[in-house]
Amino acid sequence: MQYNLPFKRAYLLAALALLLTLLSARFAFWNTWQAWQLNKQLNSRVGEGAYISFQPGYLERKSKNLSEAISLYHVDTSAYRNTLLTALSTLAEQEGVKIVDLPTENSNPYFQTKSYKIEKIEFQGPYANLLRFYYKFYQLPHIGMIRSVQLSTTREQEKVKDGGRLQMLLYIEIKR
Repeated sequence: MQYNLPFKRAYLLAALALLLTLLSARFAFWNTWQAWQLNKQLNSRVGEGAYISFQPGYLERKSKNLSEAISLYHVDTSAYRNTLLTALSTLAEQEGVKIVDLPTENSNPYFQTKSYKIEKIEFQGPYANLLRFYYKFYQLPHIGMIRSVQLSTTREQEKVKDGGRLQMLLYIEIKR
C-alpha cells in the first residue's frame, strides 16, 4: 500500500521532527519559563516592598497603633472631673487611702502645652495601700496616663498628728 503524497518523505520527516521538537519544548521548557517569569515578577515586588512607602499594610498598622496610644491619653474634658472624682473616691475607699489634694476646675495644671496637660493629685496612707491604689489606678481607662509618681513622708508638723503617714503625688497626663 503505497500512499501518494504530494510532497516528499524527506519533507515529511523534517516536519515531523520539527513538530516533535516544538511539542517537547512546550512540555519541557514552558513551565520552567513561566516559573522564571513569575520569580522575576515576585522579586521585583519584594524589592519595591523593602521601602516603607510601598507598604500600605505597615502604614495602616502604624496609624492604628498611634490612634490607640492617643486614645489612652484622650479624656473627655466635660466629663473628666466627674469621672476622676468618682473613680478616685471609689478606689481610695477600697484601698484605705486618703485623697488630700485634687485639681479644681479653675486651677492651673502643673504643666501644660497646647495638646496635653499634667495634673497633680496627692494621696496619703500606708505604703502597701498606696502601692495597691497606684496599681489599680494605673489600670483605670479614660483617666489619663500616669506621668510620674513621688512617694515621700509628710511634713514634720503633720507627722505628730497623723503618725508619720506617707504621701504619694501622682502626676497625670491628659490629652485635651
